[in-house]
Amino acid sequence: MANTWDHAITGFEGGDFTGLATLGGTITAASARTGSYGLNANAIATAQYGASIGSNPVSGTTKAAFFQFFFKLDNAPSVNTAQLGGIGLSVAQVNVDTDLTWNLKISGFATITTGSALPLNTWLRCIVKYWNYGSDVTVFAANNTRATAQITNVETNAEYGTLVGGGAGNVSTLGRGVMGGQTAEGPAVTWSVHYDDALYLVADGTARANITKWDHGTAHLLNNAGSLFSYNKVYPFVVTAQGAHDDFATAGNYTAVSEIPMALGSVSSSTLNAWTSYRHATLTPYHEVEALTLRVNATQATGNTEALTVNNTETSFAFTASTGSADINSRYVTEIQTGMKGAFLSKGLFDILEFGVRVKTAAASFVLKNLFLEVLGGPATVVITLNVPSPSGPSPSGPPGPSGPVPESFGETGGRWALHHFDIETRKEKRHYK
Repeated sequence: MANTWDHAITGFEGGDFTGLATLGGTITAASARTGSYGLNANAIATAQYGASIGSNPVSGTTKAAFFQFFFKLDNAPSVNTAQLGGIGLSVAQVNVDTDLTWNLKISGFATITTGSALPLNTWLRCIVKYWNYGSDVTVFAANNTRATAQITNVETNAEYGTLVGGGAGNVSTLGRGVMGGQTAEGPAVTWSVHYDDALYLVADGTARANITKWDHGTAHLLNNAGSLFSYNKVYPFVVTAQGAHDDFATAGNYTAVSEIPMALGSVSSSTLNAWTSYRHATLTPYHEVEALTLRVNATQATGNTEALTVNNTETSFAFTASTGSADINSRYVTEIQTGMKGAFLSKGLFDILEFGVRVKTAAASFVLKNLFLEVLGGPATVVITLNVPSPSGPSPSGPPGPSGPVPESFGETGGRWALHHFDIETRKEKRHYK
């Protein structure tokens, strides 16, 4: 049994199709939910539009996928079963009809009961989950397929349905996380959809456990309406300074690789082990990082393998002599903190992080054109300040405060001020006294 684990995020923050498989559309600031850019899949009588994320499909007898993306509809589709997005689309596909109701189609099974009509001009979250159990019968019968789709408005908590379906069956592979439509899978349609802030997780074998860490519900991702993360916004972090390594020419020329979208500037080296690294702005608006992606555009005339670096960790990719940001030479590496490390990356650790590239093969010049981070982070702690007046007379003993001791627990006689910190993600409350 294979144990393959892949993960990807995107907020389209390169201002182009960096690291994406494009199906047709435009990366534009007008389509941004967060950050600087989003995708406008503006389909004009076509069945292919949008973009997809993730790497090659996962195969195996047991496999799972989790796909979360945000979308906004400008208008209703011109035909029924217009493709909104899904997992490989043919595996677990969300469609929208002309009356703006939506449905879920699972490979090999009939369309699932229709969900509520979707509003226009409103950012909504779509979560699609897929699980094939193969011989794993801990929850469902062997070789059964289960999938769910949920559409919500995370700002208002409005829910437009959670659809569940499946049965006996097994697709051979899982595809990429697709936002939009694929020619072979759906009808030609005229409509306009905006996408942003996407997360895709896919695994087979025992690596499926990495996906469960991301889902806050129960029963193997299936029997609940959960997964409404507060971690749902992808922001860009561009190069702001040269890092500890500065072996590429021209030395110190970090502004040549900081442009978003990618411009004509570059730095280069053909020296074995030459390394250039860069710094970024401090972490905001987050207080911790759950996932980050380093996106790199570079060329190597002889097609050799070179390294992307995040601190001292390297990931190797083959580069070619092609140019441009939307071609095969766009490379990326994604690190999922809860899936790979079991913990978040704190603000302190993120703020000192450096990223860059290193020459692994001394040959023709390795040319770095641009690089940047996309970051999926945790929200700032919600702070509620309550004024608890102190009664006259001395306060009981406790930690010192601005005007004398205060009680050690909120609500005791003599309390003055309490800061209540409620972490949305962990549902834990912290109380601090002033």
